[in-house]
Amino acid sequence: MRNQAVEIDEIGSNHIALPLETFWILSPNGKQLEIPHDPPLANQICRQTVEGMDFLHSRGICHGDFRPQNILMRLKGAGLNHIGRDKMYDMLEKPGMAEVLTGDGKHSLNAPRHLVSGIK
Repeated sequence: MRNQAVEIDEIGSNHIALPLETFWILSPNGKQLEIPHDPPLANQICRQTVEGMDFLHSRGICHGDFRPQNILMRLKGAGLNHIGRDKMYDMLEKPGMAEVLTGDGKHSLNAPRHLVSGIK
């Protein structure tokens, strides 16, 4: 890939959406602050994502559901790996959980066993 300047009008015409300001969204994972990335960081994230996909394809693996929600990012250092489930619940809140049953009170092979609410 080469480092090339991009005009703002080129971004939209090529179906690229970039946030222009900070905003909050509510998602299944709770309330999240969305912050626009500076161009060098966005470029690095895109490059690493493409390199990861290239690696999978070179091994004959097709992802099948490639979209922003399915891109996992690693935090520098220990990140959150050292925090156990109970500690995480103490910091946030334990999510609500409901069992999913059919009309006759049984579990279905075609549905998840539980529904879990987002963490607030």
